[in-house]
Amino acid sequence: MRTILVALLCGTSLLFADEKASIEEISAAFEKIESSYETWPHHSLSGENLEGGHGFEKHVWKSDDDSGLIRVEEVLFGEHGETTTQFFLQGDTLLFVLDRSDATPMEENAPTTVTENRNYFAGGKLIRQLHKEGKFAAGKKTDTAGLPNKTIPLAEVEGGDGLYEGYSDSARKIMDKLAAATAEDGAAPSGAKGSATTGEGWRMIKGTRSRDEKFALAWGIQGESEAKEKADEDGDISVDPQTEKLANYVVNLESGAALGQTSGSHFGDKAEYNHITTEAVWSNNSSFVAQFCSGKWETFDARIYCLLDGNALSKGADLHAATSKAAFEHLKDSPQLKKFKKDDFAITLRDAAITYRATQAFIQVGVMGQIPKNEDDDSFFGCTVTFQLDAGKDEAAPTLTWSSTEANPD
Repeated sequence: MRTILVALLCGTSLLFADEKASIEEISAAFEKIESSYETWPHHSLSGENLEGGHGFEKHVWKSDDDSGLIRVEEVLFGEHGETTTQFFLQGDTLLFVLDRSDATPMEENAPTTVTENRNYFAGGKLIRQLHKEGKFAAGKKTDTAGLPNKTIPLAEVEGGDGLYEGYSDSARKIMDKLAAATAEDGAAPSGAKGSATTGEGWRMIKGTRSRDEKFALAWGIQGESEAKEKADEDGDISVDPQTEKLANYVVNLESGAALGQTSGSHFGDKAEYNHITTEAVWSNNSSFVAQFCSGKWETFDARIYCLLDGNALSKGADLHAATSKAAFEHLKDSPQLKKFKKDDFAITLRDAAITYRATQAFIQVGVMGQIPKNEDDDSFFGCTVTFQLDAGKDEAAPTLTWSSTEANPD
């Protein structure tokens, strides 16, 4: 009897060791994909405002080396929220799937319920599932990073025996559909060698591409077909920030066309030069883009634009003015405004995100106010402002309708 028990314990130890090794290999592949996929050749397909207000996005990124790593993503939009499924593969072998659901009832100020399942596969079967779930108040970011994972016993995973085949089939169908669509229209994958990073009168600003990689922010000198400055050791070009006729644009990387000029004044290929930065925040479907231009102490320009059928740019709505106004209204009875004037505070906008609840778009912006070099406890404040976001008619600026202001935790 003792011999049988020892044998069973040894067998169990080997199983745990095999599972641990597999999860370590999956995690290594996951990290490599997440750190690199944005530079890989990429195909995408989307549909908006379908019957019942539904929409979808499908994406495939394939590594351009011999690793065979692939990232597939599907996002489905509906009346009550959205679901996102991310597939991580190596060749034909499915390694990991992240399944996430954001559900918001069609009620005013209703919370959003987020559920996530992380599925690990080895040997063609599920070896681990981690589950997390949380509720987020209206206007709050649905960031699940702080929520704990719960390990679900494999015997309790619904349909666990068929998950590998089901997810593998779904990923393969998405890849086949995008391959067929690409063959039909003859398009090269965005992000592949030869995709546009320069055009007539503009140069792309690194790190500002849209999620589907079709669009980006760019800079240029009006009246000049190309910048004449020398490149630095990385091959990047910049000019003096005070250069006359310096301009920023939103550009279509597939056609090479500049869709319209923004109010930004970034001056080089890199998104950051010392303390001077520019940032692009895109909606998932590339319908909206916000540009934030900031210095050491404050954001000096921030506006949001609407892309009109992907071939023109609307006027910009002033996010800086709207968020500053909302923040100071929130602070009207605060110690900060009893001690200091509004104009004493330098305002920095950060951690912005454009999200959807059903088919309604919102933009959420973190606001930080500080009086530079002042150590008084009341010389600083932080809050998060959320606006409902609607496209303007024709080329009019998007409409920002205040939704909420929440004080940031200390």
